Amino acid sequence: MSQPQTIQLSSLAPEQLQQIKQELGEEIQKLVSSILQLKELNGRFISSKETLKSLTPANNEKRLLIPITSSIYIPGQISDVETVTIDIGTGYYVKQSIPSAEKHFDRKIKMVSENIEKLSKELAVKRNTNEAISVILQQKLTQAARK
Repeated sequence: MSQPQTIQLSSLAPEQLQQIKQELGEEIQKLVSSILQLKELNGRFISSKETLKSLTPANNEKRLLIPITSSIYIPGQISDVETVTIDIGTGYYVKQSIPSAEKHFDRKIKMVSENIEKLSKELAVKRNTNEAISVILQQKLTQAARK
């Protein structure tokens, strides 16, 4: 894998700077979108982990509404407070004990949080680069207007 080349931004023409700025803007938008999706996913994992706390012997046989989608619920009843069936991804479900499911969600929360942190750092670098390009582009345009 080749190393990325370092380019002196001040040596580029305004048109090149504008193109790089536009590409960076698109990359920034994609990163922001990815971070938001990961935060939403993390929220669902946290919510699922919190829901496990309500599965106590006192709630056994309790009637409730089960979400099928964000707006559709069906009536149900808690029949087992010792184990849960969790979605482990790509349509696979596994029956696990409550402590095992909590550990599963802890791992997922940690993994997603680390990815959010990694993408946030990358986003900060790209935003700084974009700002530097904006400054240099403005200087070049000001110089061109004086001539």
